[in-house]
Amino acid sequence: MMFWNPRRLVSQATARTRTAKRSLSRRRGLAALEALEGRQLLNSNLLLDINRAASNPQALISVGSSRYFLQQEGTDINLYRSLSNGAPTSIATFPTVVSVGGSPQSVFQPGAELENARIVGTRAYFVGNDGTNGRELWMLDDSTGQAQMVKNINPGGESALVRLADSTTAVLNNVLYFTATDGATGYELYRSDGTTNGTFSLGNINGTIEDSRVGNLTVFGNRVYFTAENPATGRELYRTNANGNGVELVSDIYAGSTGSDPAELTVSGGVLYFSAKHPTVGRELWRLNSAATGVELMTDLRTGTASSDPISLVDAGGTLGYSALDNGNVRRLGISQGTDVSSRFVTQPILGPTAFLGSLAAVGTDLVHTVSSPLGTDLWVYHAATDTTEQLLDLFPDSSTTLQLGFTTLTTGGRLYFAAIDPATSLQYLGATNGSPAGTAVLGAFNPGGTRGQLADQ
Repeated sequence: MMFWNPRRLVSQATARTRTAKRSLSRRRGLAALEALEGRQLLNSNLLLDINRAASNPQALISVGSSRYFLQQEGTDINLYRSLSNGAPTSIATFPTVVSVGGSPQSVFQPGAELENARIVGTRAYFVGNDGTNGRELWMLDDSTGQAQMVKNINPGGESALVRLADSTTAVLNNVLYFTATDGATGYELYRSDGTTNGTFSLGNINGTIEDSRVGNLTVFGNRVYFTAENPATGRELYRTNANGNGVELVSDIYAGSTGSDPAELTVSGGVLYFSAKHPTVGRELWRLNSAATGVELMTDLRTGTASSDPISLVDAGGTLGYSALDNGNVRRLGISQGTDVSSRFVTQPILGPTAFLGSLAAVGTDLVHTVSSPLGTDLWVYHAATDTTEQLLDLFPDSSTTLQLGFTTLTTGGRLYFAAIDPATSLQYLGATNGSPAGTAVLGAFNPGGTRGQLADQ
């Protein structure tokens, strides 16, 4: 589901405020419109006319005390550094066209992926293509104001195809862990401390030229845990070794080549949880044992070989929340806490046997979630501190239609933002909650029948 950018809401709402209020006032029990927080309009000044014909700075990021962005200029893409007390300066150039045998040739996937940069202290790692070495790992260092390729992982002009997605990167002790290929093997786990010698592969887990499918990188203790695939064991749980220069298998949960396919590695209350499948219990919730020497099964929530299929694992201040199937094949809110290996379902309100859990997010120690039933989809919260559940908002109390309701991934200032669409009117609503009924409100109704935008923390 897509959402709105709050900074664009005011301009969008101006023409619709009266319509929205009339629509809201006709609905019994709906929270009143809440004014958006005050915004101070800051003065803006042009820092530098980079391209007098047409300037389109892209991928702005902050590193250290500076801001960095990309700018297309002719056939080049330049990386600029902007200080608070001076004009931007170009620190690297990525050509889109190079000369090959005296003839111009377009660079395949040119430029730099600054928007996916991984920031480690005063450094930012990103994927760049200088037109000669292909797509490799680059780094900009705000302490020196310079940018350079860290290492040509796949030499000879071929690309290492470095991946810096959230699930394929982690940072531990100022070292970046990521995936790439050197051309001789598939995608494997690499590490980099920002130097050429300190950037290397941690081993060929798959043992062939095929990918090890490294993913779900998660820092726990002084190790990086992740999932990877080997022909003999299938996809299982791995971790970096004690020295951080190699990897080791944690446990072959599903013996043989099938693999348990661990997923959603999540740290909560000092415990590493994940879901995995096993031939006798199906896919259930597991955890790393207290000695970190192996793994152990939590409660088999859906008894027998049927899977409870835990998804949407989230930490709420030491309580792990997740969505899982019960013995009736209905999704409910499950929790796990502390060092106890037991898991359980939260007592849900009586909304009928077909009521099921939808979206789930944490606000402090509370688990905010949606519950859908024949009466519609409404907003609820589980308070871990008191082990109680209550309704936060009945957005459309007179409606029996299924409401489209979902969360953003944005929790800021202790508030979770959510969005909803009324099928009857096509009005789109933006709301926020701090996990209490009194702190839950609709901010406005916008863009009836229009295209949804993107809510971003900007």
